[in-house]
Amino acid sequence: MKKILSILGSLGIISSSATLSSNVVSCADNSKELTFKDGKSNKDVVNLFIDKTKTNIFNYEEGNEHHPVSVIDNKLGEDYLDLTDKFNWGKYSFGNVDGQVLIFESMPKDSMEFLGKDLNEIFNEVSSLQTINETTENSLKITVYVSTIKGSKGDSLFQFSIYEFSLELSDTGKGSFFASKIFFKNIKLS
Repeated sequence: MKKILSILGSLGIISSSATLSSNVVSCADNSKELTFKDGKSNKDVVNLFIDKTKTNIFNYEEGNEHHPVSVIDNKLGEDYLDLTDKFNWGKYSFGNVDGQVLIFESMPKDSMEFLGKDLNEIFNEVSSLQTINETTENSLKITVYVSTIKGSKGDSLFQFSIYEFSLELSDTGKGSFFASKIFFKNIKLS
């Protein structure tokens, strides 16, 4: 996860030093509902998210440990609210991200595959989400996928979302960044 944050964070550095002449920074929500693979259900998602050896909430505060999703008596044990001020780097805002970012222990190390293999075993659509990291002599194109959980303490339902972040830069100083929520699923805790 540190890798995505440093990549996305470097946009501010790249933008200010390269003086991009065309910046598009936007966030969209054209999301579709995720579907479960045969035999999978809300219970599989909840079990994955509460297992500290498999999933943790990304902690933005230096020195604090990551922790799994808190569920007490089939209700969220803490708030997982929007990251309205956490996805700003330099002078660029990447828009609101619903909830808190999840990190998966099944993510390949030193990779930008942030969804991990466990989600692929639960949802039909995840296998089609392939990270792009293309660098040529004249351009850079990166597309990554990040997931979040949103809900309030005491809720018996939360929303799981997947975002696509795309960055394109050229050697002429032009570039764009796009963030979009592409999938969601409301998960019932029971």
